[in-house]
Amino acid sequence: MKRALIFILLLFGFAFSINLKAESEEINYSSVNDWLVLKYYKQDQDFNKIYYRAQIKEYLKTLETDKMTEYHRLIFASLACNLDPRNISIDNQEYDLLKIGVFDTKQENLLEKQGLNSLIFSLLALDSMRFPNDEIEDYYTREDIIHEILKKELKAGGFAYIGTVPDPDITSMTLLALSKYQNDLTEYRVYSKRENRIINVRVKDVINTALDTLGSLQGEDGDFSSFGSYNCESTSQVLLALSSLGVDPLLDTRFIKNGNTVLDGLNKYKLEEGKYKRGDNYSEIATRQAEEALLSYNKYLNSQRTYYDLLPEFSETERAKIINLKSKIDAINSTTNLEALYQEYLSIPYRDRFYIYNYNKLEEKLVENGIVLNEEKEYPEVVIKALVIDNYNSAAIEQDLNEIMISKYNKYLYYKELYDILKKDDSLIIDAISLIKDEEIKVARLNKQIKDFLDKTEEDEEEALLIKESYESLKYGGKDYITEDYNEVLKVIGEEKKDLSFYIYLSLIIAFIGLTTTLVFVIIKRRRAKRL
Repeated sequence: MKRALIFILLLFGFAFSINLKAESEEINYSSVNDWLVLKYYKQDQDFNKIYYRAQIKEYLKTLETDKMTEYHRLIFASLACNLDPRNISIDNQEYDLLKIGVFDTKQENLLEKQGLNSLIFSLLALDSMRFPNDEIEDYYTREDIIHEILKKELKAGGFAYIGTVPDPDITSMTLLALSKYQNDLTEYRVYSKRENRIINVRVKDVINTALDTLGSLQGEDGDFSSFGSYNCESTSQVLLALSSLGVDPLLDTRFIKNGNTVLDGLNKYKLEEGKYKRGDNYSEIATRQAEEALLSYNKYLNSQRTYYDLLPEFSETERAKIINLKSKIDAINSTTNLEALYQEYLSIPYRDRFYIYNYNKLEEKLVENGIVLNEEKEYPEVVIKALVIDNYNSAAIEQDLNEIMISKYNKYLYYKELYDILKKDDSLIIDAISLIKDEEIKVARLNKQIKDFLDKTEEDEEEALLIKESYESLKYGGKDYITEDYNEVLKVIGEEKKDLSFYIYLSLIIAFIGLTTTLVFVIIKRRRAKRL
């Protein structure tokens, strides 16, 4: 009997707490979590792409910034949601994020103004789907961006946000951006701080020097520091870079210290349940970056596309061809037909040749034997796969449109994006969004009016009545968004707004007690009946 009673109390208490939590912790779709969306995409995990597409558009409408990385993040998020960043339509206006955030930034030096970070992510965004250059004069090309990055190499090798001391984070991020060009034959003319003269360099030269420098910065535990502090995030960035370059962190001696690898260094910051810490405490950012790095490493182990490569995953045939070619290069000997092996390498599309991580060994043999290196770069037109909608709840949409509420604003954005994809008439949804925006303006004005009223030294009963009249005229749940200070206004006219939440909770508790009591009596009655 006692156990049954405890079970009932726990059951209903749990259900009660869950209901309250559901009301108070509604999912917030008011901001675009770009990196989370990218991680979902690379994990091949289901997520609500329509919601995120709607939020991308909502954010983009109001985005006015010289911070180009904002556009780069939106490019990644858009692609993860099957939204073409070159052609985003919002309220009959077209947005080309590649043009805004990459190509058309040269004349005002918008990439350089933000520093190396912006150059890195512009190149990553451009190469995410191998978008071809926009050949308009005075537009940036990928070669321009690479050149600007190479010019920022430090005397000691590697890169830094500021100053002349190599930083593991920014060096790793730069390696990520340059990784797709480690086999590229293009030479760039730059001033070498190390040699104190102008020289011709290839991307692979800068990569190799940066890797040596990065290895020298590794701590005895296998982890890395930034700004004087060893941490999870820097270690994650290094693992992400190594995975993207095809450098095995378990075998490359440059990244093993005192028997500890980068993976050991990352594991140093691991908490329970797969979480990671910054300092002594759990960190959401540290956890996210560690997950990204480990996902990238897993893709390296399985010969899959790198983390920032958003092209469709290799087919089994494509993957087998790459693995087979790398094996042949590893097995090169005096009897190897180098010409045939080089032609096999060239048969791989240019956009994917950087996955032949050991190409340098083949190139050395080709040069030794006087075989001419010939590389044609091809960037085919990119087609973004359309988002397919299998089913949707038209009845729920109709009901929400019949009961317009400010709290449903993000739902309406979702419905609008859904109807855009389906090419359905969205006029009723647009009307609902417009009504809500108008009501939000009224709410904002009234909240300001209340603040101004309470800031005055003298109480004006007539103005208080006008404020009350405005409050009563609010629709679509607008009253729920009025400041609690409204109650102070009512006191001026001898009234006070009742807080109904207490009575709601009280009634729920009473109902809960009543239901529990009834069930207890039912159990007691059944037990007595059994005894009889």
